[in-house]
Amino acid sequence: MFNQKQLIVAGVATLALLVVYLLSSGQFSLTQEGDGPTQPTTPTDEERSAVLTPPASENLAEYEATVERLAKESSMLTIGANCVMDPLALKLAKEATITLENIDTVPHTVAFENGGIFVLAPNYKKELKIADAFSKGVGTHRYRCDDISHTENVGALYVVK
Repeated sequence: MFNQKQLIVAGVATLALLVVYLLSSGQFSLTQEGDGPTQPTTPTDEERSAVLTPPASENLAEYEATVERLAKESSMLTIGANCVMDPLALKLAKEATITLENIDTVPHTVAFENGGIFVLAPNYKKELKIADAFSKGVGTHRYRCDDISHTENVGALYVVK
């Protein structure tokens, strides 16, 4: 029959094959959310429009509700190729610190509505205290990337108490 060493080797090999299968099938990941750079997810055109289009004053409550529904809680804001931001809408507390990370191969400039401008080199991270960056406090703060002289927004921060 089999000796103890052969059984252990067979068990380890089986376990290794199971891990390879789970990783390749997408059912399991070795990293947790926020553990490192990942390529940004692509929101639908409808979601992008709902978050990035400044609302008319009479639709402000509806706009805030839409941004709140779509916002993802995270401490990481990732900039990918062509200024694609992940997440599109980021939910965080006004006392929070976030990490801006440029995973692209070219530098990017991020400009917030209140005038804060940050330049990020390729593969660079920058810590940003929300209280220092946003004098407006709670609410939705849209931002632009690279061509900061235009008004095209690329993402939004949804700041809560």
